[in-house]
Amino acid sequence: MDCDETCEAICPGFIAGAEMVILRPYASDPKNLTISNGEETFSLTQPDNSFDICPRFWLGYVGSRGLGARARYFKFDHGLDAESLLLETTENTPIFGTDLRITGAGGLTVYAVDVEAFQQVALGQWNASFGGGVRAGGLGRTFAFAVEPLDEPIQSAELSKEFDGVGPTVFAEFHRPLGCRGLALVANVRGSVLFGQERLGIAGTGDELLGLSASEKHDAIVGVGEIQLGGEWTRPLDCGGNLLVNALWEGQIWSGSGAILDVISNDVGLIGCSIGVGMVR
Repeated sequence: MDCDETCEAICPGFIAGAEMVILRPYASDPKNLTISNGEETFSLTQPDNSFDICPRFWLGYVGSRGLGARARYFKFDHGLDAESLLLETTENTPIFGTDLRITGAGGLTVYAVDVEAFQQVALGQWNASFGGGVRAGGLGRTFAFAVEPLDEPIQSAELSKEFDGVGPTVFAEFHRPLGCRGLALVANVRGSVLFGQERLGIAGTGDELLGLSASEKHDAIVGVGEIQLGGEWTRPLDCGGNLLVNALWEGQIWSGSGAILDVISNDVGLIGCSIGVGMVR
């Protein structure tokens, strides 16, 4: 088929795909820790969070007039390098004294399950899909630390904050073909508002403050914004439809439930890229 030819109807059928998403979290982690008692000062510089790999899948169906439905799944579940801590004190260490070992580790979990309907349309030189549906999603933060004094019981505590909610999601996807070799520019945007419950928890072992355990739950709202920019390549398949391969830059922001302690930003960001393969109509 020549590049100028168009079809009045879309061949109906199933669509499916999988993506390897490589993301770095921005979670308002402290970069520099400074503790002072008025006479001595202890300083510690933390590393940046690293990139981690997570999956995203989608499966759906498109009818002959471009009306379709699909389900999507995404989950990011990794540790936070910026919250890792290992400090073994010596007699020369200020503030903490001698023979003390302090460890810490943080984690972040973000997930989203979407069930949505969409309509494929032609807008001049662009092919677009507009749609919306329901998203179930959430995010969780944990930070665990322990203090191990010499010849004394270990004292430890874990702080956690989790949100799970459901709400509407809307999206728009744009493809601009480049020439006749199956290449195209891609721009995707998505917005969601989730209504649910947030759970705060402290679980400790030891004496005094580190032995404290508490929990609290309340209603919460989280807004989610996503953007993807990049390119794709498609090739017709003998069985109908097209093979799709894409490479996209991606950014996400989850606003409203990210901080364990409210003294830092309540937003969580994810930035990176994705590489995907699938079958489209």
